[in-house]
Parts: sequence; structure tokens; C-alpha cells
Amino acid sequence: GFRRFMSRARITIQAGFTLIEVGIAALVLVVAFIGMIRALTFTSGLMDHARRQTVATQILAHEIEQLRLRSWAEISALPTTATVMAWNAASAYVVSDLVSVNGTWRRCIAANTGIAPTEDESLNNDYWVTYSGPIANTGISDGATYTVSRIATPLASHAMREITITVSWSVVSGRRKADNTPLVFTYSRVNTAYFGKNGLNLTYQRS
Repeated sequence: GFRRFMSRARITIQAGFTLIEVGIAALVLVVAFIGMIRALTFTSGLMDHARRQTVATQILAHEIEQLRLRSWAEISALPTTATVMAWNAASAYVVSDLVSVNGTWRRCIAANTGIAPTEDESLNNDYWVTYSGPIANTGISDGATYTVSRIATPLASHAMREITITVSWSVVSGRRKADNTPLVFTYSRVNTAYFGKNGLNLTYQRS
């Protein structure tokens, strides 16, 4: 009887798992789960970035097409210094300028200085209209805030303009800096187009 009891005891012990084995198995599962979450987060971040780049490209193309609708007189009058997007009462604006006021984008349709864009389109609508483009007129899309700047450089004895448009976007991440403020990442894309007095138009884009 004793020998039979010991035989059953050995079989029971051999068929079970030790606490160490269970702990190792649990640790492997936790590591695999964490790795899967990180992979999903990384992939999601890449997709978000790709969507934002696509939006920036669309804005660039839209702004270039807006300029193609303008006459040479309007193109040649474009500022030769970088246009600041935030509206400023002291700045002189020309047709197709894009500005931001109270968090909303407005486009200039008639040259002016000191005439403020308004949230009500019925006011000052001889000079400004609500932005109509690839994204909402708040300039916010896919968790990013976009800004647009432009500079015109005279070329070929002033018979051609090199127009450079820069679209920048900032994203507030979940990470924190040393002072505990959110870490903000900023990106940009640039599109350069050439507009000639005699109708020659060329465009190229770079990141």
C-alpha cells in the first residue's frame, strides 16, 4: 500500500507546474502584450503622420492653384518678404493672402491695409472671405494645427516670380518636457512655383 501511494504521489507531482514555471509564463505573456500595444501605437502614429503630410500637400497644391487664377499684376504685387499668417493691422495684404484671425482662416480678395477680417462674412466681404480649401477654416485637422506662409522673389529682370509656400503643422504629443509641459512636434512641407509675365508656370515640391 505504501509503495502504491508513493507511485500515485510521484505521478501527481510530475503532472503539475511549479510556481516558477507559472511566473515565467505569465511574464512572457505580459512582455508580448506590451510589445503588441507598442507596435499598434507606433503604427497608429505613422498613419497619423502620413495623413497630416497628405493634408499639407493638398493645402500646398490648393494655394498654388489659387495663384494660377490671378493676373500678372496681382502676382507681381505679392510681398517679397514672408507673409505672416496671423492678421496684423499694420500689414499690407494683397489678393490671395491667407490670414488667421480669432482661430479662423480668411482669404484676401482685394488689397487692403488695416481692414480686419471678421467672423461674419457679410462684414468686410469686399476684402475677405472665409477660407475654402482642403481642410476646415480653423486650420486644424487630424489633431494638428496648420499654418501657411508665402514669399515672392523677383527673377529675370522682374518678369518672373518665384513663389515659395510653406505649410507647417504642430502636434501636441502625450510626452512631457522637463518642466512638465507637453512636448510639441513641428513639421513642414514646401512648394515652389514660378510664374512668368508671359504665362510660363512651373512648380516643384520638396519636403
